[in-house]
Amino acid sequence: MEQNSTYFKIGIFVIIGTILGTICLVIFGAGVIFRKEIMVETYFNRSVQGLDVGSAVKYRGIAIGNVKKITALPSKYNSSLNYVMLQVALFAENMPADLKTNTYEKLDKDVKKGLRFQLAPLGITGTMFLEADYLPPEKIKDLDISWTPETPYIPSAPNTIAAFTESIDKILSNLEKINVAGITDKIETLLTTVNEKFSQMDVNEINTQMTGLLAELRETNKALKDTVGSDKLKKIIDDSSAITADVRSTIKTTKPALESAVADISSAADTSRKTAESVEKAFERLPGILEKIDNLTRRLDGISSEKSPAMSEVIDNIKKISENLEDLSRSAKQYPSHIIFGNPPEKN
Repeated sequence: MEQNSTYFKIGIFVIIGTILGTICLVIFGAGVIFRKEIMVETYFNRSVQGLDVGSAVKYRGIAIGNVKKITALPSKYNSSLNYVMLQVALFAENMPADLKTNTYEKLDKDVKKGLRFQLAPLGITGTMFLEADYLPPEKIKDLDISWTPETPYIPSAPNTIAAFTESIDKILSNLEKINVAGITDKIETLLTTVNEKFSQMDVNEINTQMTGLLAELRETNKALKDTVGSDKLKKIIDDSSAITADVRSTIKTTKPALESAVADISSAADTSRKTAESVEKAFERLPGILEKIDNLTRRLDGISSEKSPAMSEVIDNIKKISENLEDLSRSAKQYPSHIIFGNPPEKN
């Protein structure tokens, strides 16, 4: 009877422990079991050594997911590219506000803004994790893909260490292409030529010429100092200052007279222009006057045959006046300035 009681107690303990374990598992694992995951994928064209299934995905130090699968690209898609494919689970509730990727449309917008995956080292043990961050456009160079991903695609970007390694490899490759032996031979040839030229030079003669040149420079410098400090130069400077002052004073004194003369010339030019316009108008009227005089002369000729000799004399005088007016008109047309300023220029 006591043995059966012991078994009963052990059974009750096991049952209670199992129930408590199940409750703890449900309580502490419910968040993991029922949390919403967004599956995405990315590709790398380099080694992902140090990254394993279950490795963390972080955004600026915040864990936002983990790596679900690492495989070669040809095993998933029909492609000959040797890319490494990563399937990643993102936990929407763990993401910060600026990376709240709970919809595929929002994820696509984040990718256009520069969201990229990079490999990042975790300490010095060689372990890697996947880092998500926004990169500036000038640092983005996405891989070429010719297929349609089954899940949302976040492109990858090389990390700082990978970029540094690639730069070192390029430098070493370029150094290997340099013909070091040829450059060394050319340098040796150049040094030999320089030594030969120096050995052929007359060092004493060059030293003598340099000494003479320095002596001439000293003499020139001394003469220049004497000239600058001489009384003649000071006197020239003082005279120049005095002449400048006199010129300024003269200009200041004669400025009103010059302005008055310019004003008088302008007034005289206006008067001459008005007089010339009046004379021109009078000459325009002169042909009409001459025509009237000619008509009057004809009428007087008709009358002269019937009147006294005194009338004939009057008619002759009128004809002479008409002839003089015609000469005046002709002269005015040839030399208009004669009417105002004097006799016409002499003919050669």
